[in-house]
Amino acid sequence: MILFKRLAFTILLSFLLFTVGLAADKGLKALANKKYDKAYQIFTETLQKDPGNVVASYGMSKLLSMPELPYYNVEKAYVYLINTREGFKLLDEKARKKLIKTEVQEENILALQQKIDSVSFQKAVAANNPDSLEAFVQIHKTSPQIESALTIKEQLEYLSTKQANTYQAYEEYIKKHPKSDKVIEARKKYDQLLYETLTADGNLHSYRNFVAQYPNSPFYKEASEKLEKLEFLALVKENTLEGYEAFVKTNPDSKYRKMAEDSIYARFTSFPSVSEYENFIRKYPQNRNIRDAWEKLYVLFNDSGTPEVFEAFKARYPEYAEPYQLDNDIELSNFGVKMLNTGFRGFKEDQIDAYIRLAAPTEQAISVLKLRIKPFLDKNQYQKAIDILEKYQPYYQYKSYRLSSWIETLQRVREAYLSSKKVPAYTLN
Repeated sequence: MILFKRLAFTILLSFLLFTVGLAADKGLKALANKKYDKAYQIFTETLQKDPGNVVASYGMSKLLSMPELPYYNVEKAYVYLINTREGFKLLDEKARKKLIKTEVQEENILALQQKIDSVSFQKAVAANNPDSLEAFVQIHKTSPQIESALTIKEQLEYLSTKQANTYQAYEEYIKKHPKSDKVIEARKKYDQLLYETLTADGNLHSYRNFVAQYPNSPFYKEASEKLEKLEFLALVKENTLEGYEAFVKTNPDSKYRKMAEDSIYARFTSFPSVSEYENFIRKYPQNRNIRDAWEKLYVLFNDSGTPEVFEAFKARYPEYAEPYQLDNDIELSNFGVKMLNTGFRGFKEDQIDAYIRLAAPTEQAISVLKLRIKPFLDKNQYQKAIDILEKYQPYYQYKSYRLSSWIETLQRVREAYLSSKKVPAYTLN
């Protein structure tokens, strides 16, 4: 009895499948005759009874992929097409022979798939956004348009990245498309925007953080230079000796090092004196102003211009870098002493002239100049004395104001003498 029931069920099932198969074939004929509503109804009913029916799936896919029909739905058409393709693969040889007289053949299934792929691709492209193309790629995995879809998707994403115009957008693009031909351009924009964004406020700390975090950036050198400038400007604002010293120590190759050293020199010698220059020389032997400091010290220390002072300088500063100059000045000073002691007796005028030019602006040179104009003053020849003072005034540099005072005094004396033949009392200091 049980065996009979099983046999009856098998016969019934075969009959139903055969009936369904015939119905699906009728659907294809209706579709071929452009009786679309009838075909749609047949395919729908067939698939309700037999969802795996290859013929009905194929017919429904073809019907839904026709844009002129109200049933048009390319996404659903693709689903039915996939069912057709996979179902066809599972058919045995006997089942495939039954389909020979129908258009449900492997090459037609492939052609329909390509058609649907193409339509879906065009639709995704028309949507003009990366998400639609990504959906196409994920669904139509075997489509020959995959590469084109990926290329267009990449182009759209790059366009979106350019519109966003942030370093974050370019960074994300580079990560998603490391092999893109736009990576080089994207990397340049990323580097530029990263630098501009992180240093937009022009703040010292912003540049300091950028230099610390992005040593491989193509803008590292520019950032470092601006950082140096900002650090130096901060020091200028702070204006402390300790700050300048720290800058010189930590930035030995900075182009602002010279300015920092100049600032140290200016602050350390703000009240020029022998002791200040002496302390500067001992504390900053590598400062670029060291030579100038020695020259200033030399002038201040030897201001009197006497041999004794020059000898004292020589003994106190054996490290002085110009010993020949010192020896020459000692000899010159002795020469001046002889002039003063002898009243120029035995000296030619060009020797006196040479001494004044070389020894000025020392006090001894001033004494020699006074002695030089004394004969003219004694004879009331004030203009000749004035001419001599004007001749040598440039050589007395920072003491030239004293000669200006002498000239003004002698001009008044001359005017008084010319008008009254009397010489008023006067002094030349």
